[in-house]
Amino acid sequence: MRGRRLGVFVAAGIVTSWTTAARADEPAPLGPFGAECKVAYAPDGATLYVTVRGGAAAAVDPTTGERVRRYRGAQGETEAALALSPDGTRLALATLEGVVRVFDVAAGEELHAFAHGGPVRSLAFTADGAALVTGGGLPRRLPAPEGAEGEVDPEGVEDPAGPTARVWSAATGERLVDLDPRTGNAGSWVAASPAGAIVAVARLDGRLSLFDLATKKRRDVELGRPAYGAAFSPDGALVAVLGGAGPPPAPSGEGPSGAGPGAAPGGPGPACEVTLVAVGTGEVVRALGRRDDPEAPLAGAVAFSPDGRRVARVGRDIEGVRLFEVETGALARTLGRKPAASVAFAPDGGRLALGLRSGRVLVLPLAPPAPGAGQGPGPGGGEGR
Repeated sequence: MRGRRLGVFVAAGIVTSWTTAARADEPAPLGPFGAECKVAYAPDGATLYVTVRGGAAAAVDPTTGERVRRYRGAQGETEAALALSPDGTRLALATLEGVVRVFDVAAGEELHAFAHGGPVRSLAFTADGAALVTGGGLPRRLPAPEGAEGEVDPEGVEDPAGPTARVWSAATGERLVDLDPRTGNAGSWVAASPAGAIVAVARLDGRLSLFDLATKKRRDVELGRPAYGAAFSPDGALVAVLGGAGPPPAPSGEGPSGAGPGAAPGGPGPACEVTLVAVGTGEVVRALGRRDDPEAPLAGAVAFSPDGRRVARVGRDIEGVRLFEVETGALARTLGRKPAASVAFAPDGGRLALGLRSGRVLVLPLAPPAPGAGQGPGPGGGEGR
């Protein structure tokens, strides 16, 4: 099978690169599992965890698609997110009905469950595995109360508790703290740093909040445009935000800003697919991709490659997955042909799993190149050609 070069990297003096098969040789999707399935790899990469219709999840062989174990939800619930603890021993599963269940991975047994207080769109374990962070998604409409007088919206009443971010004990389900106690329409998505106690909350109101659970300090970053998800780099130094905007344009006469057309000096930068934010300073350091329609929502996900050099972005508005270079912001490659709701790199960086909106999972190989396929750049150099 003839592959196409995806990139060349230098790490610790070793030149490596990725390739992927041409579209004609794309593997057959696994499944079906459930609508807009979410995916996560086990730490050893041997198992893929996938949301399944009915508010459930399954442990799946990423090669054959065989379901190794099932983690049961409840009838009538809609699966929304899942997360695996850093040691791979616990699986958390959240639903749009606001229920979060924590399972023993090996036994498949539910350890405990709790209610977030509104619909859940994202969740993450902290680096030490001691806490679980939940993020409320888009505000939903609840049925009108029985006996309500006067005119009532036929679609129900707004749920005021949905758009919040909260921290819970992963062992007991006890609520520890509300990170984003405001109510309203600012739906939120969460991510936890794999290298410390920092939690990121990305919101529809165009704000990214970075909370240090150890010091209780908070830093707010104004993105200028709505955000729809977040992911930390492996070293915890960067947050990739789905949506947002690039750095503000420089005033006229101060040189190129990279803002592009349509960005007014002094205002937010251009709407982008992914915004990179430095955790230590809160600075917007780079914009990945440009959006033609800044008002269109970005339902999807972002993920860093295990070496931290690439960001993968999926969404309803694109086919497959886009891979961006972190250092340069360049689009490295687009893989796959179907819209995806979630994305996960295998821990060794050799595979990329896409949770398709069709309810299936596509596992794409990211394999080393054939011998003699090319030489990489020197330290600090650009991508090999």
